[in-house]
Amino acid sequence: MVAHETVNERRKQAGLPAYFLLAFGIAWSSILLIASGTGLPARPGTPETSRYLMFLGMLAGPSVASLVLTAVHTGRSGLGQLWTGLRRWRVGARWYLAVLAAPGIFALVVLVLSPILTTAAAPIARGAAPGPLILAALVGGLGAGIFEELGWTGFATPRLVERHGWLRAGLLLGVIWAAWHGLGDYWGGAAWGTRWWLHFAEWVLALTAFRVLMTWVYTHTGSLLLAVLLHAGSTGTQILLWPASTPAQELAWYGTFAFALAFVAALVVLRGRLVSCRASRSERRAEKGENT
Repeated sequence: MVAHETVNERRKQAGLPAYFLLAFGIAWSSILLIASGTGLPARPGTPETSRYLMFLGMLAGPSVASLVLTAVHTGRSGLGQLWTGLRRWRVGARWYLAVLAAPGIFALVVLVLSPILTTAAAPIARGAAPGPLILAALVGGLGAGIFEELGWTGFATPRLVERHGWLRAGLLLGVIWAAWHGLGDYWGGAAWGTRWWLHFAEWVLALTAFRVLMTWVYTHTGSLLLAVLLHAGSTGTQILLWPASTPAQELAWYGTFAFALAFVAALVVLRGRLVSCRASRSERRAEKGENT
């Protein structure tokens, strides 16, 4: 039995490189195919249909990679675990508060900095029809949340946590996740010009901090559904509230958001360390009491 379990664990861990290759390969191949007709970065005036196709191609990467490799490495039981994680909603109300972290910070930053950056305004404030905008936020948020987290949380996170622990897993996966966004962001980043690298560095900070928070929540709840909601809430809020601003202004307000999110993630890590230290002290005191 032990030998059988060891073989299964090795098979699961062996799937990680293949997962990353597939997730990147499917998404980036789709982007490069679209870029063959639009340029890289995409030329001004590129049709919106190209952006939608790029979005769908990216979503196919982590989701297809997860489903295929889960079926190959762990079969029906692995697919069943994915489904169970998607249905795990009884996790305690306090964990649902984490869903509000990224949207709350984003909304606060936009609210505070909009009066300072005079050209910054959320889509609703620019006169966008609320109905289509809310629909876009729901579809975009849930689409990104479901299809991405089937892979990043459903497949990669448990395997990385088992090998590295939740914090190192979150940091590592956060950087990989940000890199996976890189080509798509560059395709749509013509307006940035030579500033694109600075803009993307802020993305790396924000996405890595957010992935640390998501890994922390998943490790404590085992809920893939909650990971989907965390992702959907963040993406949907950004669709609703992303301000109209110049590249320089965006560097200012998005950088503020990225550092604020990183600060919250650091507080979570620090709190976990303090709780762990207190638990260790209590155990040592208990052992001393038993010895005496």
